[in-house]
Amino acid sequence: MHNAFRKAETLFNDRFLPKEAQSVRAEVRAFAEKALAPRAHALNTASERSAGFPREVFDLIAKAGLYELPYPKDVGGRGLEHPTLATVIVLEELGYYCPGVASALFDGQAILVGQTLNRSGARLRNHYLPKLVRGE
Repeated sequence: MHNAFRKAETLFNDRFLPKEAQSVRAEVRAFAEKALAPRAHALNTASERSAGFPREVFDLIAKAGLYELPYPKDVGGRGLEHPTLATVIVLEELGYYCPGVASALFDGQAILVGQTLNRSGARLRNHYLPKLVRGE
């Protein structure tokens, strides 16, 4: 069980966010509570090693469609009006339970690798970015 209880279901500043961003927060929070909260202690205390890569968590993030959030529709993304805001919200919600997952599995994949591919030449972008968005 997760011991870091929320003091409120919404953040004070959420009322100023676009509806799209509020929906993303609700979606990612529900995902994190279901997929990360039960394994948060194990994920947060595991030693870093390649054999310990939590592939099942990576797959759950992909299956939930979270890698789609920062990208346009032409590569399998959601084509959100505010993709950067959505991305930051994902990091915040995943990081609430597991900062390592937010950093390594979302930031590293969706932002670092994904945005590099998104800005690369058409051949690389169109071949690899849709695979990343699908979690392949």
